[in-house]
Order: sequence, then structure tokens, then C-alpha cells
Amino acid sequence: MTIARIRGKKGWNTKLIKSAQAWAPLLEDTAGDDFDYGDVRIGHIDTGYVEHAVFGSWSDTGQSEHILVDSGMNLIDPERDPRPTDPIDGGLNPGHGTRIGSVMYGFAPGDWVGVAPRAPVVPYRAVTSVALITPSDISRVADAIHHAVDSSFCSVINMSLGARPTINPWGAFRRAIKKLGTACDHAYNEGVIVVAALGNNVHDRATYPAKFWRSICAGGLEPEFDGDKLSDVEIWKPQDPALIGSD
Repeated sequence: MTIARIRGKKGWNTKLIKSAQAWAPLLEDTAGDDFDYGDVRIGHIDTGYVEHAVFGSWSDTGQSEHILVDSGMNLIDPERDPRPTDPIDGGLNPGHGTRIGSVMYGFAPGDWVGVAPRAPVVPYRAVTSVALITPSDISRVADAIHHAVDSSFCSVINMSLGARPTINPWGAFRRAIKKLGTACDHAYNEGVIVVAALGNNVHDRATYPAKFWRSICAGGLEPEFDGDKLSDVEIWKPQDPALIGSD
């Protein structure tokens, strides 16, 4: 498996952030046959996932080699499915977890590959909108963080979602933000890396949990990005996703 074949036709994303330099040691131990992530697990807290071809093959029972569906949680509608599947039928951002997942760990060689292809991932369905508007939205994300750290033993947690710091800074909202901050502190103290989205905002303020000091604030970029917006964000990563179709 060569780097050129892994990148495929849409390799702007991996070239832009020099993913191949990080891939090289992961491929060495397997003679280039596959990526060796050791015991690393990524907790992906979002709207859940769908069984999309960009993640490789799926079994008839909905199992994937690297998406650890039974280790995650469905905090939205577990009575529908205890697994964190996304029904793509409601909320403000249906399919968001799958789109972000394709950017992070997608693996369809020759077509689309994410920046950490085939990385072991524990998915969580904690939101239906990536704008955390209610205290319950924020509380579910905090619960997912604790589960990812204490039960699924994740090494990294990604959250492409956030709560604006200007929304109702008092009462239940403030308590929920404090709970979220406590969860991020817990992850940090356990040696877990927390990466969170800056937020697509019209103002210049990062959203929670990216705003917390113990998380890494990340922004998204597209192929035409010129590098002029780097001053206020710690990390920029590709954001163009695989499209989610009816098939």
C-alpha cells in the first residue's frame, strides 16, 4: 500500500497537513499493509454514524473492523437503537457525525481517505445539532466524555460541536457548562487529548468545549484556504466531507 494509492484522487486534505509524515511510522510495522495504531482509540462525540462505504466494509450485522460500534453510546434515542447510529431523519444536523468521520478516519483508497485512515473509533450519538443550545445538549456531551474516558478507554476525544459563550450565562446553562468543563478536566487528568471545534460563528469567540484551556481548539479549512486565518486557532484541519447519499 503506497502513500500515493492511499491518498487517491482527493488527496488535497492529507497533502495540506502533511499526513503522510505521520502515516509512515504507522505503516512500517505492517510492511505497508495496514495502519498500526497500537492501543489508540478515538472517541467521536457527535450525531452518531451511518454504515457508509467511506469507512470500509460492514458486516451483515452492522459491524466494522475499526468503528467500535458496541463500545459507544446512544444518548439520544437508545430505545430505537442502543448503538450510536444516526437515523438521518431529524435534528438540525443529520449525518454530521458521518461527514466529520469521513474527514477524520475515512478509508476508501483511490477515492477518499481521512487524515487518520482506519483509526479505531468509538462513536457517540450525543446530539442532533452541533450547536449546543440547551443544558441537556451540553450535559449529554459531558456524559459521553466520561464514558469515553472511563469505559471505552479512549486516547483522544473529538467534538465538532459547541455552545456559544454568549447564550444565557446563568442558571441551568451555566451549570451545564461547568459540568462540561469538569468532564474535560477529567479527560485531561487521565491523559486523554480533547480536540474541539472553534465553531462556525459570526463573532470572534470560541465555543465550549473548545474555549476551555484543557482542550485543543481546531478550525476547519477547504482546498482554497490561503493560510491567512491562523492567528487565533491552535490547529486547522481539512473539513470537506464525503457526501452522504441515499445509498
